[in-house]
Amino acid sequence: MQKNIILSIFKGVMVLSIITLVCTVLLGVFNILTAVDPLQIAYDKFSQYSSDKRFTKMLEENWEADNAKIVYFAQSTDGTTNAFLSKGNGGYGGPVEVYVIINVSTNLIERVELGAHDETYIGSLNRDGFFDRIKNKDITTLQDSSIDHTSGATWSSNAIKRAVLAITDYYAKKPEMVKDQTASSSPAQRTINNSKNEQVLVNDAVVQNRVSSLQDKILQNKQGGLL
Repeated sequence: MQKNIILSIFKGVMVLSIITLVCTVLLGVFNILTAVDPLQIAYDKFSQYSSDKRFTKMLEENWEADNAKIVYFAQSTDGTTNAFLSKGNGGYGGPVEVYVIINVSTNLIERVELGAHDETYIGSLNRDGFFDRIKNKDITTLQDSSIDHTSGATWSSNAIKRAVLAITDYYAKKPEMVKDQTASSSPAQRTINNSKNEQVLVNDAVVQNRVSSLQDKILQNKQGGLL
């Protein structure tokens, strides 16, 4: 009788173990199938918000600013568009992520779209035209006072402004990163470089001629018995 009880308990434990194992495997498969790559999401959003421009290389990640952070920054493969995912702290529901699309040649903000957030007053921002007040501004000269906050959604407004102003700070501190990364040099610069290279060749030829002339004189002096 006792043997039957032990066997029954053992079978129960085995069944539970198998169920646990199967559930663990299924959960792992589910996590793999539903895994979200934040980097790829950023690429997709950059493309979506910039009229299907192509982005393949992140130039900056997790760059800290004053009460904000640039999560991702990439430039389109044609060198015309800078795309940022920036996060500003201090929103009503916490940090607010903002996608910002900028024209490389003009530095003008072409588009502003919300990313992840827990704000409850976004409707007020849209009705007040808050995002439209950011568009078409020069990112290099943008200031806090350049963007009026929305009454009744002050915290949300300020968090978004911090996210955008973090990009202004980035432009000021890393100007070499925001220029067209696809062009090694402009046509004018290439002309200057070519002129410099040609001048070097000319100078080198002059030196070589002088050296050859000096060597000839030395040889003549030796043959004449002067040396």
